[in-house]
Order: sequence, then structure tokens, then C-alpha cells
Amino acid sequence: MNVSIFGADGLLQERLRAIPGVLRETLEVAGHWGPLPRCEHWDVVGVGGSEGPARLLVELLSDRGVLARQCTVSSFLKGRCPGANSRGLVVFSQGLSPHARMVLKGAASYAHCIVITTRSELEVRQQVPAYFHHQLTVLEHPPQAEPDSLLRVVGPAAAALLAVRVAVELSGGSAMELAQIRTDLQEAMAWYEGTPSDIQALEDSEWFARVACAHPTFCLAAAQDLPAANQLMWKWQEATYQPLPPTLDLLAFIHGPFQSIYDESVTVLALRSQSDMLTDRAWEALQQVLVPARHQLLVLDAPVAFPLSYFYFDAAFLRVLARAVVERKLRLDRWPGKGKDGALYELVLPETRPAR
Repeated sequence: MNVSIFGADGLLQERLRAIPGVLRETLEVAGHWGPLPRCEHWDVVGVGGSEGPARLLVELLSDRGVLARQCTVSSFLKGRCPGANSRGLVVFSQGLSPHARMVLKGAASYAHCIVITTRSELEVRQQVPAYFHHQLTVLEHPPQAEPDSLLRVVGPAAAALLAVRVAVELSGGSAMELAQIRTDLQEAMAWYEGTPSDIQALEDSEWFARVACAHPTFCLAAAQDLPAANQLMWKWQEATYQPLPPTLDLLAFIHGPFQSIYDESVTVLALRSQSDMLTDRAWEALQQVLVPARHQLLVLDAPVAFPLSYFYFDAAFLRVLARAVVERKLRLDRWPGKGKDGALYELVLPETRPAR
């Protein structure tokens, strides 16, 4: 099926066309804020489409020697977090979902809070006590909303871009590092634009066609590419309404998961970025244990290393999703449980109805 994903009609195609402009706008505002607070330890929260940028920030901070951990939304069901007064909190939420608002109700137990969102600073401040306002930093980015679908693609890309910029600043990066990050992120933006030849090459590839028709069992990645794998599988299940494929470390796959599918016919997705020789040997070993007659391994190779690989994988995989949505005749504005999930929102914020 010869479908141009940027020319085809549809909600997802329209949003893919919007990503480059939104990223350019986001990069323009990145860094044009006051000094960010410093903490020795950061808790990071993001759910749904915002979980990918949250995982990315944790990975980046940890890599730069800053203590960081990902916290679940349910950690805030009781409100205040014991022992949080010496830590900082970063909340990713594109539209300040009811669960994000619940997290912000407990933000005052932290030393500082940074919120990365499309909502205004005024709206965010309304979610925390007035006495905490001077400890709150709001980093606003476009777009304002992605209505009429469960899937989010534009906002998470912008939030991930800010995650890279914020990680360098929170870890005490120099002016030279910040300038280099800006240059690197400009390179990442180009992958979302894609030249006609780039798009045609990807659409004509065997990998592209197979993934668009696949029902993946697992998605594998090594080390720092796991946040990207998690984000892509989340988008996959939100676009196709299939069960969420588990995201596994390349070596952890052999402990149990490999045994569970050994006699089965399965499709395994894998993300592989530029890495070291030892990691390359691990990928070669993976191909040796899989059985080609039963195990279809579909590897997406990024020509760059982490963290730029995160954006390459995202840009490439969104093109596959657009193809899959068209070929499967899916409607992104008609998800199966639409309007049936209110109880879990009302549980945490009785006065708030979920907005889609």
C-alpha cells in the first residue's frame, strides 16, 4: 500500500506535520527562564504520553551523576510524600491531567517543584498552596492541546526536547555544553521533518512494512535506549488498541521471556543505537539464540547514540504508526473504552472529570 504518511488525510498525519514547527518553537523558549533550582536528589513523575520524557530525564540525570528516580502517580494517593522535603520534584504533564493535578497537591512536601507542561503558569500555581509558589518553576511548551484522540505525539516530543535541556542545567552543565545541546537538538528536529527521499526510503523498507502489520510480543533495547522503547510501545498500544508489549532490556530478555516464546511464532521489535563493541556483541548473540523460522526480529537502527537516538527512534516509529493506522483502518478518535475510565480519575480528584 503506497501511502504517503505526510500527505494522507487523518488526525495522526496532521499532527506529524505539526511536530517540526512545535519543536522549533520549543527550542526557541528553552533556556529563556530563570535559574533552575538545584537539588541533590530528584523525583520525576509522568504518566501516559508524558512517561517517556520523564524516563528520559531520569536516565539523563543519572548518567550525569545526579540522583534521580521515577515515581508512580499512585505514590501520591496519600498526598504528601514522607521524607520529600530535601528532594526536588519534576512533573511532566502535557495538559495537567487529573492525575498530574493530584501529584501537584503533594508537591509542597518537596523542596522545589518543576512542572513541564503546555498549561500556563497561572493554572499550575492554582494547583499548589500559595506559600509554595516561590518554590515552583513552570516550563511551558507548545502545543496547547491534542484533542480528540487517546494518542499524544506532538506534546511528548516537545517535552522530551526540554528534558534534555533541563537535565544539562540541573546537573550543572557549562555554557559550552548548553550550546552544544542546542546544536544537537536542532539535528534531532530534522528527523521529524524528513526529506521526500528519507520518507520514501523508510516506506519502501522491509522493516517498515513488517512493523506496520505486526503484533509485537516484546520490544528490546539496551541500556539508555530503554526510555525510547517504553515510549514507543506506549504509543503503539494507544494507536492500535492492542495490549501493551513489554519493554525489556536486551540481556534481561533471556531470563524467562525468551523461554516463554521459544516454541511460539512471535514478532520481536528492537531498538539499536550507536554503541560500543561489547553491546554490538550482545546484539549478535541475540540473533544466535532466536529461531528465524519462528522468531521475527525487526531491528530499528539509529545512526546516533543516546540521547539523540531517542528522537530518531520516535520520528521513525511515528511514521510506522501512521502507516499502521491507515492499513488497519483505525479511528484515533474512537478508542474502545472512551468515557468508561472516569472512576479512576474521580477516585483521586472527585471534582475533576477527565479531559480528552
